[in-house]
Amino acid sequence: MTADTTVAVLALKNAAPTLVSSAGFRRVIGSICRLAALAVEHTLRKQELETARVVSQTEGLRSALLSAISHDFGTPLSSIIGSASSLLSYGKTYSPEVTDELLTTILEEAERLSRFVKNVMQMTRLESGALVPRMHWADVEDLISTSLDAAHRRLRNHEIYADVGDVLPLVHVDFVLMESVMVNVLDNAAKYAPVESNIQITARKLGQDVIIDVADQGRGIAPEDLGAVFDKFYRTKRRDRTVPGTGLGLAICKGIVEAHGGTIEALSEGMDRGTTIRIRLPIKTPDVAAVAEV
Repeated sequence: MTADTTVAVLALKNAAPTLVSSAGFRRVIGSICRLAALAVEHTLRKQELETARVVSQTEGLRSALLSAISHDFGTPLSSIIGSASSLLSYGKTYSPEVTDELLTTILEEAERLSRFVKNVMQMTRLESGALVPRMHWADVEDLISTSLDAAHRRLRNHEIYADVGDVLPLVHVDFVLMESVMVNVLDNAAKYAPVESNIQITARKLGQDVIIDVADQGRGIAPEDLGAVFDKFYRTKRRDRTVPGTGLGLAICKGIVEAHGGTIEALSEGMDRGTTIRIRLPIKTPDVAAVAEV
């Protein structure tokens, strides 16, 4: 018996009646039953606590996702609808400059909404194990250049500096996924850094790794929060609603980089001191055929 109910029955087979009826034997059997009941009760309570923890965590993530969707998906949609309706209703009376501005707003907000949806989809694929890197040999300078081209619209209000070390080794990566990582990191830097400030990208070989740093001159990160920036919905948890985003970008970066056998970390000297996102990719040795193909 547990404190609440009967959980099991102990049956004795082929036991002599005289033995079963003895007081000493009954005390031993009673002790065994009580110990077994305590063990079963402990296991049941542990299972209940774990179930409650998972349910609580799931509810928290669901609430964070709904918060992100309601705000960060709703805002670009409102801008798109407002700009499109203005063009339909009053477009003939607008100057070319105003028309271009409204069309640019529609394009930029649609791209932002597309990024949000892509991030949610990528996180779902990461957690389900469906996102498997297709590895090829790639040049780090090409990776940075392609990423800058993809993010150029988001970076147009910043000065970008790239410093790639001489003769960096090739990296074994899924180029498309790593480009997604770089674009997310650059987008994050652009969002939190002041307009017309510098964003510095450096790449170098350090030991058995290739290091890629993306440094901004933004608000920085408090020391106690450095590890948390890669948690899902981190920005939603801290209720930072001044900058649009779902809080999934860096969490996705972490999942992708770790799938490549690398690491990603945030470095900052404190608030208003800027942030550096550092990506480490392990150096591997390509065979001659692979190098010739690249």
